[in-house]
Amino acid sequence: MTYQIMYVEDQPFWYETLKGELDRVIKDMVKNKPDELDKYDYEITNADCGETAINFFNEKIFDLLIIDLHLSMKKPGPGVDAVEGEGFKIVSKIKKSKSYKTDPPKILYFSGDDPSRLQAEGVIKAEMIEQGDIFDKDDKGMKLIVHQIQQYITDPQYFEDEKFRRKYKHFINVLEKNEKKDIATKLIRAGNLFEGDLELTEGNYFQLLADLIEDLIEMIFKNYLPVTDNDIEKSKDKNAKYYNKRTKIRDLSLEDYIYINANRSKLNHDNYLSYIYHSKEFLTDSEYFLFNNASMTLRKLKHSNNPIHKQSESYIKNIASSYYYSILALLDKLVLFDENNFSN
Repeated sequence: MTYQIMYVEDQPFWYETLKGELDRVIKDMVKNKPDELDKYDYEITNADCGETAINFFNEKIFDLLIIDLHLSMKKPGPGVDAVEGEGFKIVSKIKKSKSYKTDPPKILYFSGDDPSRLQAEGVIKAEMIEQGDIFDKDDKGMKLIVHQIQQYITDPQYFEDEKFRRKYKHFINVLEKNEKKDIATKLIRAGNLFEGDLELTEGNYFQLLADLIEDLIEMIFKNYLPVTDNDIEKSKDKNAKYYNKRTKIRDLSLEDYIYINANRSKLNHDNYLSYIYHSKEFLTDSEYFLFNNASMTLRKLKHSNNPIHKQSESYIKNIASSYYYSILALLDKLVLFDENNFSN
C-alpha cells in the first residue's frame, strides 16, 4: 500500500528538499537489502496554497499532512491578495473535507518565522496540537520531520498507534495525566486489535480487556474516589452494614466490604463499583449496570477454563464489541469528571 503524503508548501526548494531527504533516508535504510525498497512505497503530493490542498483532500485520502504555517489560503496572482500565516485556517478547512472525515491523517507543522511560532505556541497552550508536531523550518527541523515520516512509513504499528492516539486523544490524555502510560499502552493495543483485521477469537484479547477494566477501576479508586479513613469512620458512626453478593455475607463493615484482605492491599472491584454507585452517586443506573457487568464477565473470561474461541464467531464479536465500548464509556466518564471539576 502506498503511503500518501500531502505537503502544503509554496516554495519548490523546500518541497524538493523534503522529498530528496526522505528518498535518501529510505534508500540508505535498505542499502544492504535492496529488494525491500518496494516495501516502503510512498507518494508526496505538493499543494502551493490552501485552496489547492483542500481540493486534493476532497478527492483523495492522505495518511500524512505536512503544512507550512506561513502559507496563505489563496495562491498569489493578479487581482488576488494573499494573506500570509493562514496555516491553521487551512487545516480547519481541510478537516471539513470528505476524505479527512473518512480517515483523518496525522498532521505535522513547519514554523518558519516569528509570527508562525507565536501562533503555534498559543495553539499548543490551548492543547489543540502537541509540541512534538511542530518543527522549525530549517535544516535541523527538516531532518527531524523526515525522521518522523520514516517511522510512519517503515513501522506500520507505530503509524497505527498514532492514528489511535489521535482518534481517542481525550482518553489517552486522562490516562497520561494520571501517570498511567502503561494503561494507555494497553488501550492503544486493544483498540488496534479491535478496530483492525485481527481475529477476535483469541482468549488473550479478553484477558487484555479484563486487565484494562481492572486497571481503570484501581485508578478511579486511587486518584478519583478513594475510600478514606474518614469514610470508614463515618460508616461506623452510621452503623452502615453492607452485603457481599458474591460471598453471600451480610452485615459487613465498609472496610471489609471494599477490601478483599485485612491489610487493605487488594480492592474488591465489584463492591467498590457498587459503593461509588450507591454512596458516591458517581454512576447512573445504566452506567453501573454496564461497568459492573463488564467487570464481572471479563474477570470470568480471564480465569475461565473454557476458552472463548469455542464460542461462535458472532457471539465473540458481540461481546468483544460490548466490553470494548464499555471501557471507552468508562474513560469518557472520567473525561467529563475532569472537565466538570476544572470548570468548577
